[in-house]
Amino acid sequence: MSEQEEKEIDYISYLSRIWNREDLAKQISILDKEFYLRYNEFMDSPNYSTHEKEQHQIRFNSFFHKRWEFIGKCAATTSLTNKFENQLTHEETIIYKQINELVSNFRENIKKI
Repeated sequence: MSEQEEKEIDYISYLSRIWNREDLAKQISILDKEFYLRYNEFMDSPNYSTHEKEQHQIRFNSFFHKRWEFIGKCAATTSLTNKFENQLTHEETIIYKQINELVSNFRENIKKI
């Protein structure tokens, strides 16, 4: 088995652990800061069939939607804490801050009416 194949198997195990942990705990897990980049590299790998990639994509979409729903609800109601920021990827931190700013601006505009 090549080093690349070992990395990909490790990554499949990593994805499965993350998905299972979040399903069981009903809260978000701490992800590798480059989680989405690594996921895209996995999906671009020629070592998996289209069917295998489609199965992972279906599972990832479910994971993604649950995670973003939780992040969006938090961002709409509270400022980002250091503890919570440490659980987010770089991309998620950007989105959290954008949602939080939009909601804050909306609240300020409502107060002016």
